[in-house]
Amino acid sequence: MTSMQSGRDEGQGSRSGERAVDSGVDPEALERLAQAEEALEVGQVEQALDALRAALACVETDSRIHARIQARMALTLARSGHPFEQARSLCEQAMRRAGDDPEPYLDLARIYLGVGRRAEALRFLRRGRMVDPSHPVLARMLAELGARRSPMIPFLPRRHPLNRWLGGLQARFRDRPASRNRADLPG
Repeated sequence: MTSMQSGRDEGQGSRSGERAVDSGVDPEALERLAQAEEALEVGQVEQALDALRAALACVETDSRIHARIQARMALTLARSGHPFEQARSLCEQAMRRAGDDPEPYLDLARIYLGVGRRAEALRFLRRGRMVDPSHPVLARMLAELGARRSPMIPFLPRRHPLNRWLGGLQARFRDRPASRNRADLPG
């Protein structure tokens, strides 16, 4: 599991208190959102959902913070085993309301990563970067997902069985621990 999927360091740089969301936002809503993010980081999904519901009750429906809370609710629902379509739909609604807030794009990318849809996740990370090019978590996730390596045999298509087999072989050797010296071998 990667750091993008674990939730361990996802909140870093994306906490609602660290970025201006709306002027005049109820401080209780921000506190509840922060509580939800902390609960989600340690895997306490039900506590996160409760805090998010409480935060939604504190804000107006048409505010940016509502969109951010709604997007985080969608991510939390996805992590709690709710249907992907439900989480995706809720997060897309939040994205439409968010204006220039990149957090819903980030949350939607995390939802797609959670179901193994890397290409869609990359698409929403890139769209989030268009909204806020300096967002540190978007930049880190894009760097971690990175560009694909070129195919082993460049004149064959990437999906060609020979490229796939050689690429798998290369990955297997690349991920191995460093080989030991002959002097380290017993006997």
